[in-house]
Amino acid sequence: MLEHLHIENIALIKSLDLDLPDGFNVLTGETGAGKSIIIDSIGLVIGERASKELIKSGEEKARVEASFCIDKNEEAKAFLISMDIESDDHIIVSRELSASGKSTCRIEGVPVGISVLKEFTSYLIDIHGQHEHQSLLSPAKHIMYLDAFAGDDIFTYKNKTALLASEYKAAKEKLDSEFLPEDERMRRIDILKFQVNEIDSLKLEDGEEERLEDEQKLLSNSEAIMSGFTVAHDLISDRDDSVLDTLNFAIRELDRIAGLSPVYDEVINKLREAYYALQDVSYTVRDIRDDLDSDPMRLDYIGSRLYAINGLKRKYGKNIAEILAFRDKASAELDMLMSADEQRDELIVRISKLKEEYFESASELSERRKRSAERIEKAVVEILKELGMKNASFEVRFGKSESISPSGIDKIEFYISTNKGETPKALSKVVSGGEMSRIMLALKTITADADSIDTMVFDEIDTGISGRVSMAVGENMAITARNKQILCITHSPQIAACASNHFVVEKMETQDSTVTTARMLSIEERPKVIASIMSGEGESKLAIQHASELINQCAARIKEALE
Repeated sequence: MLEHLHIENIALIKSLDLDLPDGFNVLTGETGAGKSIIIDSIGLVIGERASKELIKSGEEKARVEASFCIDKNEEAKAFLISMDIESDDHIIVSRELSASGKSTCRIEGVPVGISVLKEFTSYLIDIHGQHEHQSLLSPAKHIMYLDAFAGDDIFTYKNKTALLASEYKAAKEKLDSEFLPEDERMRRIDILKFQVNEIDSLKLEDGEEERLEDEQKLLSNSEAIMSGFTVAHDLISDRDDSVLDTLNFAIRELDRIAGLSPVYDEVINKLREAYYALQDVSYTVRDIRDDLDSDPMRLDYIGSRLYAINGLKRKYGKNIAEILAFRDKASAELDMLMSADEQRDELIVRISKLKEEYFESASELSERRKRSAERIEKAVVEILKELGMKNASFEVRFGKSESISPSGIDKIEFYISTNKGETPKALSKVVSGGEMSRIMLALKTITADADSIDTMVFDEIDTGISGRVSMAVGENMAITARNKQILCITHSPQIAACASNHFVVEKMETQDSTVTTARMLSIEERPKVIASIMSGEGESKLAIQHASELINQCAARIKEALE
C-alpha cells in the first residue's frame, strides 16, 4: 500500500507531501490545478519515462519519494531478498531527476537501475489510464487474472502441475549435468581406464622416488666410494704403519710409566679409548667397503624407474602422493561412469513418467480454466455494462504450449470488442485509456482477494461516461477498495461521492510563481467541494444539499452492495 508520497520540484509543485490512507481515495480539482502532475510523479517513481521538462522552472533537480507498506506482499519481499536489499515491512522508493537529464533511482537508499525499480514497483502498484505501467496490457498477466478468478476450482491442479513441472525440470537438469551423452561417456571411460592402468602398471609406493634417488646417487658414485673406504681402511688398520699400530705402540710405551702419576694414567686411558674407538671405525669402514657393489644393472633399472615416474608426474601430479590421489579420483569416476547406465536409465524412465503426469495434470487444469473462462467472460461483461460499456464483449482465448511450464500448457490472452458487431481483438490493440481502466476495474472487482498488487491508480476512468455510469464506477471502486487501496483522479461528482477519502488539488498564485497544493478534505468540507464539481456553485445551499444527498445515496448503495 502507498502510505506516503513526497513530490519536490515537479512542474508546478514546489514541495508536496500526501499521506494516503487505505481504501478508496479520490483527487479532484479544477482543470490545470495539477492533478495529472501527481499521477505523473507516481509514474516517475515506478519507473516510467522521465523528461527534464518535468523539473520546476528555475530548479536544478526534482525528486519523488514513495513509502509503501509491504507487510503482506510476499512477491515484493522475495524480490528484495533476491536483490540483497534489507528492509522491514515499510520501504521507501525514490527517483531524482536532474536538469542534465540524469535519473537516479533508489530502493531503501540503495541505488538501482531503472529496470530494477520498474520490476519491483510492478509488485506494488498499477496505474490505469494514459500510462505505460499497466499490467493488463501484458498477455503474460492474463493467466494470473483468470486463475485468481477460478480460485479453489483449480487450486489443486494448479499446484500439482507446478510441482510436476518443478520435479521434471530438476530431473532434466540432473540428467544433463550428471550424465554425459553416451559417446562422450565412452570416450571418458577410455581415457580414465588408460590413466588408471598407466598408474597401476608402475605399482608405485609412497616415498619410493626419494629412496630410489638416494640409491641412484650411491650407485653412480660407487667407484669413488669404494676407493675412499679402501684407502681409509688401509690407513687405519691394514698397513704396517697404520694408525692403529702407531697408536698401539704409543700406548705400550706409556704403559711403562703407568701408576707413577694420575695424570699419566688418565692420558694412557684416553689413548686406549681412542684406540678401541678407532678400531670400531675400522671394522665399520671394512664392512661398508665389503658390502659395496657397483651393480650397473641395478643402476640402469633405477634410472628407468625414475624416468617412468617423472613421466607420470608430468601428467598427474608433482609427486607420487599426488599421482596416487589422482588415480583414486579417476578410479572413482570410472566406477561411477561404468554404473551410470543403470542410473541414467532409471532417471530417463522417471523423466518420462513425470512428463506424462505433467500433461495429464496440465490438461485437467486447462479444462477447469476453460470452464472458469466462461464464467469470467460473463462476469466481466456484466460489470462492463454497469460501467457504461453496454455493447462490450469479452473473450478469454486459449492457445497451447508444448513446453513444460509451472503455469501449465495454456497460453491465455484477453480479447475484447467495445462496439456492437465488431470482431474481438487483443486487449492491448483496441481500447482507450478510459476503457482500459474500466476493464481493469471489472477484473479487479472479481479477483481482488487473490491479486497481490495492493494499490491501483485510475486516471481518466470517467472520460465520456454518464452520471449513472459514473455512479456504478464509483460503487465498484468502493467495493474493490475493501481489499485494495485505490487512488482515482476524477471530474465526476458521483465517483468522488463514493470515495472514503477525498483530496482536493488546488493551484495557488503567489507574487512570484504559481504552485500546486493538495489536502484531504474533512467530512464537513466534502459536500461543498462536490457541489462545486456538480454545478460550479460551491457556495449554494441547494447545491451543497444536493451534494450531501449524493454522498448519502452513494454510501447507502455501497453498503447494500456489500451486505
